[in-house]
Order: sequence, then structure tokens, then C-alpha cells
Amino acid sequence: MIYDEAIKWLLHLRSQGMKFGLENITSLCNRLGNPQNNLRIIHFAGTNGKGSVIQLVASVLKEASLKVGVYTSPHLISFRERIAIEGMMISKEEIVAWVNKLRSLDLQMTFFEATTAIALGHFNKHSVDWVLLETGMGGRLDATNIVQPELSVITSIGLDHMRFLGSTLEEIATEKAGIIKNDVPVVIGDLPKEARKAVERKARSTGSEIIYHNQRTLKLQFQSHQLEGIAFTWNDSAYFTRLTGSYQQENIRTSCAVLDWLSKKKNVSLESSTVAKGLMQVMWPGRFQVLSYEPIRVLDGAHNRPALISTFGTWMKLVGKKPEIILFSCQGLSKWNELKEVLDKKDFELWLVPLKSPAAIEPGEINASLTRAESKVFTSIKEGWEAAKASQRTILVIGSLYLVGEVISIDKKADQKEIALNWWFSK
Repeated sequence: MIYDEAIKWLLHLRSQGMKFGLENITSLCNRLGNPQNNLRIIHFAGTNGKGSVIQLVASVLKEASLKVGVYTSPHLISFRERIAIEGMMISKEEIVAWVNKLRSLDLQMTFFEATTAIALGHFNKHSVDWVLLETGMGGRLDATNIVQPELSVITSIGLDHMRFLGSTLEEIATEKAGIIKNDVPVVIGDLPKEARKAVERKARSTGSEIIYHNQRTLKLQFQSHQLEGIAFTWNDSAYFTRLTGSYQQENIRTSCAVLDWLSKKKNVSLESSTVAKGLMQVMWPGRFQVLSYEPIRVLDGAHNRPALISTFGTWMKLVGKKPEIILFSCQGLSKWNELKEVLDKKDFELWLVPLKSPAAIEPGEINASLTRAESKVFTSIKEGWEAAKASQRTILVIGSLYLVGEVISIDKKADQKEIALNWWFSK
């Protein structure tokens, strides 16, 4: 078996859809020797911000000479981005070996269950010091919830995936709080009141310490926020990260709460110089990523209503006037109905492009539903992106991480075979 064949085998598992519950992943990990039991894990759930917090923490821990495994989803260009150790993606050869192993087990599994098992097995094989593990959707019934973490983290709660997680913030928070385990502390971000109460209720029931990330407790103050990044002080030391966006301030607070816990409770040595270098080196493409400054071109994978509102708020704060072109696509009619209120405005110009995914909504369908925004329809992402660049106007690319990944791949001339596989991973 070669890499492409291994990926296609994983893709075939998508036909089984999603399955909530731990039965499959429990059987799968049992057959693999329960690799999760040998790992020190920090488990992350939340509507938005999980990936950014993970990357901030991982970069600092790497700088502290710790071997860190990171499991995130979705990916931008290569499936291998989902599973990384010390910033290095899992190799194609290792993907093939793990797929061969999974195939030999003859067990029922979904795509996400298989991917989670590969990640846990890979981290165990390489004896990582810490694993930063991101849930796929929700928490309570997510395949990643097979783990017994050292710390749980809930970054944010918003209305997303309501068909699966519930129609209210309380219901969604209850599902995500399902990652909280008995006597395991939990860091919580700045949650809406009803969501916070649901998380606190779960923490009390499990005897879990709640670690709030308020600025006074952390002694954290933001100094400046520009397109180039964010400067802040923490415990009287100055720091800078190239991650930008209003929502990244919240993610920085959560990350510092996690690092503070690691330092105080797990004796992880974090000198201010180590933290500074780690934060400076953080790269997380597709999250208010500035491609150029004249004219300003920004990529952001925001794909739900809270994230879109936050991204537009960041743009207005840092740029000062609305983007002249919004290059947009999204997954499915229900997703478009959620985002339409934010995007269908008379002073917006939407340039609509197609995603090569069975779940994607056609640009023409979006165009037909618009009542106020001006729009153009393109036959491909490349056509729309090249036309937008040629216009020499300000551009915001938004709506899907896969759209962002395609734009990055066009500019970087990435491996087109990897890109061709991507559309089947659409979330």
C-alpha cells in the first residue's frame, strides 16, 4: 500500500458518516493496546479557539525542550497536519503503517475514530511528554473522550453544530463539558453566562477544580494589537505573538492559564525567555493570516456565526474600513442560512467560489438567495482568487478552512495531489 491508497481507505470510512459514542473507539484502542493510557494529555473542547490555544501552548512547551504531540482538525492542505510531534507532521510512511494495522483489525470505525486511534498510537510509539488533544465535535460522545486527561480545557461556547449538540448555549455547553473527568481540573475561557453555569455544574459534579483565566489572577495586560501581532505583559514580563485577531486575545488568556497550571502543578520549567521565544514562533495559518499589507489580504477560516462576527470586528479594528472583496464559500445550505445574516449586507461585495465537496452549497444558490449584497460568481477558487488579487483591492477570504487551504496552496504551489484529496475531508 502507498500513501494515496492509505488516504483513500480512510476516505472510504467517511461513507459511514459520524457516530457519537465511545463503543467503537474503545474496541479499537483495546486492540491497539490502549495507547492513550500511557500518555499525559491535555484535552481541549470548545466552539472556537481550540486550535489557536493548542498551538500557543505547544510552541512554548517545545521551546521548553518537551516533546509535544498535537492532534487537531480539520487540516488546510495535507491530512498529515492533523497529527504532529514537535511541529513535524506524521510521515506518509507512518500513515501507511497505521492504516495497514487498522485494516487488519477488521473492526467497525468511522473516519474520525480511525484518525484518533492513529494519533494516540503514534504519540505513544514516539513517547511524547505531553499530548494536546482537540475534540472533533462536542465532547461527551466524541471519540477523543476515551482519554483520561491531566487537564481539561473549554475555550469558548457558541451556537454551532446545533443539529448534533443542541439548540441552546446550555445544551451545547453540557455536551462539551462532557470531557471533564472526576478530580481533573478544568480551565474555562470567557463563556456566556448560561454556558458557564452548565460547565460549572459539571465540574462540581466531578469534583474538578475550575481554573478561570481572568486577567487579574494571571496578571496579564494587553499592550497593543496590530495586523503584525499582539503585544502583552504577563507576570511583569513582555511578550509578543504574531497571531492576530480580537479573538486571539481570549485565546492568549486561556493559553496562559494552561501554561500557569503546567508550571505550578506539573513543575514544567517555563522561564520568561522560554515563553517569549515560544510565543514569538507560533504559526497557525488560516486564522486572520495576513498575506499582504498593500493591499491588505487576509485569510480566516471562520465558518460559524460567532467566528464571522469576531473576524469582521477584528478587520474593522485593525484596518478601519470594510473589506472591498469578500471571497466566500461554505459547507451546506444550513451553514449558509446561519451565516447569511452576517454577510448579506448592502455594502458588502461577495465573490462566490465553489468547494469541491459533496456537502458544499453551490455559489449560484448563494447568489440567488442574496437580497442586499453585491456578488460575483466564479467557476473555481483559483479563478476567483486570481481575479481578486488582480483587482488590487482589499480582500478577506472567509467561510471555510478548506477554502483558505486552497488559496494557500495556490499561492504556495503546494502538492496538488494532496489538495485533490482534501475535498473529501470537508467538515
